[in-house]
Amino acid sequence: MIHRDLIPAACRAAREAVDGARDAATAAHLAGCESCRQATGEMQQVLDRLKHCSHPTSAPDGLSARLAAIAGNEADEPLWLASSGAGSLPSPRQRRRRTLATGSVALVACFGMLFTLGLLLAPTVDEVADARTTANREFDLSLGMGAGAQAVNAVMASAQGGRLSPTPTMERPGVMTSLTWTTVSQDQALSMLLEAVDPKVGYVGTQRVTLSGGQGFVSANVWVAQQPGSAVSVAVHDASGTLINSGVLPARHSDQVNSLPPSASWFRVARGGIIAGHPATLLEAKRADRSLVARWWVSPELGQVLWNETFDSNGTLVRSAGFTELRLTSEPPADTNPMPLQLSKAPAVVASATRPMCTDGFDCSSELAGFRLLSMSSDSPHNPTVIHAVYEKDGVCVTVLQQRGRLAEPAEGQQSGQDFGISTDRSLVTWQSGTVVYTVTTNAGPSVAQQVADELPHDAPAPTDPVSRSLSGLARLLGLGPR
Repeated sequence: MIHRDLIPAACRAAREAVDGARDAATAAHLAGCESCRQATGEMQQVLDRLKHCSHPTSAPDGLSARLAAIAGNEADEPLWLASSGAGSLPSPRQRRRRTLATGSVALVACFGMLFTLGLLLAPTVDEVADARTTANREFDLSLGMGAGAQAVNAVMASAQGGRLSPTPTMERPGVMTSLTWTTVSQDQALSMLLEAVDPKVGYVGTQRVTLSGGQGFVSANVWVAQQPGSAVSVAVHDASGTLINSGVLPARHSDQVNSLPPSASWFRVARGGIIAGHPATLLEAKRADRSLVARWWVSPELGQVLWNETFDSNGTLVRSAGFTELRLTSEPPADTNPMPLQLSKAPAVVASATRPMCTDGFDCSSELAGFRLLSMSSDSPHNPTVIHAVYEKDGVCVTVLQQRGRLAEPAEGQQSGQDFGISTDRSLVTWQSGTVVYTVTTNAGPSVAQQVADELPHDAPAPTDPVSRSLSGLARLLGLGPR
């Protein structure tokens, strides 16, 4: 093969001028050059054959339509000119894919925003770690009347968290052996107590309170002062005289709760005894087996219970409270702290339950197991987290404490707060229903507590996983859940 660069320029020009495109110079060169005539003759033969072999061709059926569909709105342009971006065609299929991808991202983002919003709006469910301790205190607050009961309540609140030092003994008044006893009925005993719970004269004094806690006792001196019909001023001091708690407690009157210990079935009274320089009548309540339930040293003339003792079924003295000093006065007390002393988690007594109090898991039944509703208290009538209801039947009281939250399980080896002054005879039933922790408390025995508990809600505990909490928050946003 002869390389093109080795052919003379005149021969190259003559050989490239084929298919009739020859001028006079080319024709003269061909007339005189045999090799060029031969080369151009062969080239002309090839061209003639190609002309006779060519015929029109068409694309396969449907290819044009498919190409037009791929090109989309720009199908009227040459396909190689209809590209956009990085060599892609603006086809409906690609637009649909882009739209689907964009929509998917937006949908995921929307779900993420709703999930986060639900978590933010989900009602806070705190742990309720002291359900039974709180229920015991609320039970005593609902039943206690008079200066002694108020002093006991203040000491019970102060005893939590080790604020009072334990003592080895319980201080109590002596009982004379030469007393003359008279048996009285339950109605007579109740009437005697009701005459001694509303003070008829003003007073200032010191109560000595000692509470049993299973591991010993705690004691405190409580300064008390009150005028008839007024609130009770209290100040709790430990054994060294250090002030622990002080404030004002509302007076509770005889028409609010009329009850005696349900286990008491036999009563007797005796004249005699001096408490803080004032004569008193001793009233004893006993069980059917003649074991002591309680003792009260009462002064109907003053409208005072001067001393009170409570025993459990084992004969253990659970609490003792009474005056060691008592001075009658018509002067209002000089309050060390005029602010209310908060002892209760449900301090506000309500005349009638509001709608928010009776929804979202809370129960406001007017009757339970034959017990009628006496009173109800709450921390708020509009957005309550605690509701405490007192029920009564035949002189027996049952209380129902409802706390918004999640019932905490005590850790292994961990005990709840020690309930100083709480009898082992007290029966409590505690459970979780939805987002509310219920505790039924009574001294009437476990069967009565269970009967009342059976008529209250027992819904499945509210789930605490993130998805469920988010859904509850969204339901709350739509007005379908707790607020």
